[in-house]
Amino acid sequence: MRDEIKKLKLFSRRSVVLGGIKLALLSTVLGRYYYLQIMKSDRYSTLSDKNRIKLIILPAPRGRIVDKDNNEISATSTHFRLTINPLHTKEAKELIPEVEKILGHSLYISDEILRRRLLKRTRNEPLVLEENISWQDMARVSENNHLIEPVEVIEGISRTYNNGEAFAHILGYIGSPNEKEMESLDLPKFGDLRVGKSGLERVFDQQLRGTPGYKKVEVDVHGQFVREISRQDAVQGEQLQLTIDASLQEFVHAILSKRAADAAVIVLNAKTGAVLALHSTPSFDPNQFADGVTQEYWDEITGNSGNPLINNAVSIPYPPGSTFKLVTALSGLINGIDPEKKVLCTGSYSSGTRSFRCWNANGHGYLGMKDAIAQSCNPYFYTISQSVGINKIAQAARLLGYDRKTGIELLDEHKGLIPDTNWKKERYKENWYPGDTINASIGQGYVLVTPIQLAISTARIATGKLIYPTLLHNHEEAQPSELSGVSKEHLDIIREGMYRCANQPGGVVFRHQMSIGDFTVAGKTGTAQVADMKLKDKGRKFKHHALFTSFAPTHDPQYVVTVVVEHGEGGAKSAAPIAKQIYLKLMGKPTEIDAVNNIVDEDA
Repeated sequence: MRDEIKKLKLFSRRSVVLGGIKLALLSTVLGRYYYLQIMKSDRYSTLSDKNRIKLIILPAPRGRIVDKDNNEISATSTHFRLTINPLHTKEAKELIPEVEKILGHSLYISDEILRRRLLKRTRNEPLVLEENISWQDMARVSENNHLIEPVEVIEGISRTYNNGEAFAHILGYIGSPNEKEMESLDLPKFGDLRVGKSGLERVFDQQLRGTPGYKKVEVDVHGQFVREISRQDAVQGEQLQLTIDASLQEFVHAILSKRAADAAVIVLNAKTGAVLALHSTPSFDPNQFADGVTQEYWDEITGNSGNPLINNAVSIPYPPGSTFKLVTALSGLINGIDPEKKVLCTGSYSSGTRSFRCWNANGHGYLGMKDAIAQSCNPYFYTISQSVGINKIAQAARLLGYDRKTGIELLDEHKGLIPDTNWKKERYKENWYPGDTINASIGQGYVLVTPIQLAISTARIATGKLIYPTLLHNHEEAQPSELSGVSKEHLDIIREGMYRCANQPGGVVFRHQMSIGDFTVAGKTGTAQVADMKLKDKGRKFKHHALFTSFAPTHDPQYVVTVVVEHGEGGAKSAAPIAKQIYLKLMGKPTEIDAVNNIVDEDA
């Protein structure tokens, strides 16, 4: 009996010990369960979501760009692209032949192209096989999805430019951001992210770009879509309205394309500086750049000696030739030259031991200022220049907007060059000589101006206002101030000279009949020597540049038209006929685009 009691006590103690151990283990398990499920639920829920939830960036449609009448120039459109699911990109090389078999055509993806695309994409992005696939191809992929499950058709966005070559140097183009650009964006990188690379697309990139959205979707173990969990829609970029007249811009493009020459044309609203057209040739197609330019197209444009990516209208300075005589004339008037006093032109002008010629070897005879402008007489302006000197000519040039950037809303604007005595001393450590002034007085020597500066100076002469150029529709309403330091009487003399140039017998462009009824044109031609005269017959690149700048109608200026044709030989020969066609277009008259190829007259 005693043994039975002893065994029972021993069993009870063991039971208590074992129960305690079990209770301790259970408490540990329950405690750990509480810790994981309650205390750390957020952390492990997040880890779980990373395995089953996919965050997809929704690119923002880029803002539209429209002309002054709200005609669309550039917009963002949706399209469909053929892709491989991010979880299966390693199988791309094997999948591509299968896809091509189903589509019935090649995707033209070499091993090198595939390698570049794989490197370019981020980890969670699909691999794009083809952009802008057709409805027929979409149907074929859908019907055969069981054979190529990792291949998906997804929606994408693309930037499109209507008549891209006509607007290329205004709008610029967009492309994928480089590393430096990404650092400044404060945005995650994703496949459809595009930034402005040049033109207005770059200047106003932030406004046009908009704000990307996102969506969270649930996917299965194969990365296939299950359901959408949440979404924040993207916000489209702002619309940009320009001062450009799209139909006029396209017309200018058509004219310059016919010539197949390097040229620049600017058409302004004379009263406000609003740019109605601005074109540079050769041009390029910005549509080629949005989704990555092909090597073939890149080689084509970079191999073009005309540098299609450079905007000649604002970035290239030219010798202004005889158009600069307007500056010399203004300087003379400001500094007391009598515009009625006549100067004898015999066909040449002597200064020291040097002789400077006139374009008219027979001479113009006696001329006052107005007729000297109209007939572009070199010796008249040589004479004025020796009276006023280069420093005063430079002052007049700066009043008209030369030697500084105009402030147009485009990148890489060149400030040109208006030399004076200090400039030459600093640049070349040399004194300024009378021959330097003579050359400068007719826009040769060191003088350089851009086409946009030439247009702005013409607008200031035409209106007497401090005109600045703008491409933005909401900026043109600003009222320009008076052009200080220049009297109306002085400007009237120069305007009359420009009027006679186009409308009076003996005027350099009179024979072209620039005026259209009561719509009278006032203008000034220029021929800028770019090489020794002995070389001008040795090929096009040695021929003179041709310039023509003008305003109309003369009694109440509404428009400024400025044309520069590289190696066009003469302003009246190559540049003025283009301007006439533009005025015909502005007046709603029939135009003759082919006529610009048939003019053979000589110019000053």
